[in-house]
Amino acid sequence: MLRRIAAGDGGGLEELYRRYSGRVLAFLRQLCRDSEVAEDLLQEVFLGVWRKAATFDASRGDVAGWLFTICRHKWIDNRRRRHPVAELDAMEFDPPAPEESRDLRILLDKAMLILSNAEREALRLAYFGGLTYEETALHLGLPLGTLKSRIRVALRKISIEIRESPDDQHFTA
Repeated sequence: MLRRIAAGDGGGLEELYRRYSGRVLAFLRQLCRDSEVAEDLLQEVFLGVWRKAATFDASRGDVAGWLFTICRHKWIDNRRRRHPVAELDAMEFDPPAPEESRDLRILLDKAMLILSNAEREALRLAYFGGLTYEETALHLGLPLGTLKSRIRVALRKISIEIRESPDDQHFTA
């Protein structure tokens, strides 16, 4: 389908839209918590696919993964437009509850408590605040490599904490 789209075949885009638009819209609704914004972003995602289909590289992942990556980028762009970096300190970040269950959310909240303030802040901005790593590094006044290391360490700590939690009866990280 993507080869057809890259060649300018609108039928390929229609087929891709038919196959993935429902899942993409559900994902965007979860991210945005606003159906109207999610529907607007859905159109932006597929417009982006039309423009960038030739850049898809199957060796880096499947079509669905590529689409959901585009979704996340469009959502981040939308958040950036609506909430410039200068306003971040005044914003409250309430990450969407995971689909899996309330229990997983409780485990995650407990695991976040083991992080240092610096690690927690990096995750808060980069994952729940919708910023790119570059924007997060700029906001925190850190070199990009330092931020990435901090986030990697924090995610590893969370993974270990969730795996070793006595409350963890059904989940693996």
